[in-house]
Amino acid sequence: MTKKKIHLKDSVEVTVSDIQSILKNMSILHSRLFTGHDGLARLMKINKTQAGKAFAKRIIYDANLILKYSTLERKLEGFRLLSVSRNVLYRLANLGLAYLLSGDEDYAWRGILEMEAISKFSDWNPYHFLDTAEMTLGMAVAYDWFYPLLTVEQRKIFAAVIAEKGLMPSFNTEKNRLWWISGTNNWTPVCHCGMVAGALSVYEEYPELAAEVIWRAVINMPKVMAFSYAPNGAYPEGVMYWSYGTEFTVALIALFDSVIGNDFGISELPGFSRTGEFVVATQTPTGYPFSYADCKIERDFGLAQIWWISRFGRQDCYSTWMHRSFNDFTRKRHRDVSCGGNRMMPFAMFYLDNLPEKGSDHLPLAYFSGEKSTVPISVHRSDSTPNAVYLGMKGGSPSAPHGHMDIGSFLIEADGFRWAVDLGAEKYHKLESNGVELWNFYQNSGRWQIFRLGPVSHNIFQIDDLKQQVDGKALITEFKGVNDGQSTTVDLTPIYSNVLKKAIRFGRLLPNREVVIADRLEGFKQGAKVCWHFCTQANVAIAEGAMLTLKHGNKSMNIRIAVPDQLQWNIIPVKQLMNKVDSYNPDAKMLCFEAVAPADGNLNFEVIFTPGSVQGKQPAK
Repeated sequence: MTKKKIHLKDSVEVTVSDIQSILKNMSILHSRLFTGHDGLARLMKINKTQAGKAFAKRIIYDANLILKYSTLERKLEGFRLLSVSRNVLYRLANLGLAYLLSGDEDYAWRGILEMEAISKFSDWNPYHFLDTAEMTLGMAVAYDWFYPLLTVEQRKIFAAVIAEKGLMPSFNTEKNRLWWISGTNNWTPVCHCGMVAGALSVYEEYPELAAEVIWRAVINMPKVMAFSYAPNGAYPEGVMYWSYGTEFTVALIALFDSVIGNDFGISELPGFSRTGEFVVATQTPTGYPFSYADCKIERDFGLAQIWWISRFGRQDCYSTWMHRSFNDFTRKRHRDVSCGGNRMMPFAMFYLDNLPEKGSDHLPLAYFSGEKSTVPISVHRSDSTPNAVYLGMKGGSPSAPHGHMDIGSFLIEADGFRWAVDLGAEKYHKLESNGVELWNFYQNSGRWQIFRLGPVSHNIFQIDDLKQQVDGKALITEFKGVNDGQSTTVDLTPIYSNVLKKAIRFGRLLPNREVVIADRLEGFKQGAKVCWHFCTQANVAIAEGAMLTLKHGNKSMNIRIAVPDQLQWNIIPVKQLMNKVDSYNPDAKMLCFEAVAPADGNLNFEVIFTPGSVQGKQPAK
């Protein structure tokens, strides 16, 4: 038996033997996952509230649609089974919660049919272990919640399937890619969550296996938590993957809490109690996310936000956008859910009792991830209104999980429109099927040839058309908040160390709502060419020398090259920069100017963004 120990924040030593003792002394019967000792009673109490009633109606509506569908089949997309696994989880979570809420056994019998179907799959695709993890979570919850209706033979079969197709492959290092066990990206909480759910559901039948699975999660989660949230809650993989990784992190903690009554200090690890601040800070005035790294432009709302607000009592982080998203979820009635939906949302019902009745309009005016965060970011906001000026800036490294060559990039919104954009993620399967080395983060990887992922589409500068250094990391060396002048300083030297000696980028949000982006570059070779560019989806109304005017409807943004003088803006349609495998980018264009390094090897740039709402007022100095 494994004898290693882990010292958590509370100095408690955890061994496999400790886990075995905890499980042996537990008396919680099925159902227990998420429900625990009093979860069903609390669920019924929540179901009597206005929010709970609306939520339950949506769950039961979806479950009624699922009743009509045939069971899912094992169909791969490339090397992934993930879409099937997610649909299984969606179906079983909705059917299971509908059964708990209503007592109608039709939901359970339909769920059991799905369980029988996936039990017959040859495997749950452990090669891509996310598939196995999500399938195991769905199967474990269904086994636990439908347990009273299962025959003795069904219980035996389903428990064996969970163990043999879910848990045991997570120890087979010869056949399966198991780097996630001690990894530092979203895979780690997702996979440990699925495995722990499986272990907690069948620990009576497989006590030693269950204890080993649970112990393994407990000793490995601190590493990924530190990488993902310390010190101030910012998520290195961006806002979209915050939703994915954090949903399964909170589900893992909820499973421990509900069944064991102890999360082993995971929720107390540095930064996690503040990660909701990161979420509201990266919600821009238009309602879209600060879309760095592999991030889609739409935001996700669900279990992660609801659980976190409930756990830490941070109702102040329940924004108006979140409240609107919650209401949208409860009111929507899709005609077809055969392809799935928000698979983790059903678990959120257990935590609705602490959700505020309305959202807050007060968004943070400044946010800094902390200089020791894995991917440093900063946010500056003029006010909390939809027309606020918003400046987001990013440091870090292209080699960070789901990273882009966007180091030093900025995002600007003003007057209800995004003027400097980040186009976000690409479609993985399309690129993979065309032979792109999507998950190769080396300097010369084909990943960096993809328009949205490489340097060309981002709001940065390039030197002699070279790529940013993947082994460099840019730190935010100075951050000033609302009371100190709203500015961020990023040391980009490690990102451009092959072509210059020093590179510093400054971003400032001025009191008059103008934004200034300035660069101080030293140590060029004479004659080096610098291309300073940013991406926009606005219309170009005027481009005359150093002056540029962008338009969107009746809104405008003036952009002036203040330093050096006598430079000229150029407009490059993105079609000229794209490959055949790149996705369409509607209305996108790159706006750029070029400069040549003088004999002393130094260049300074200063670009001023003036929103139409402040034009005619005192200019920036």
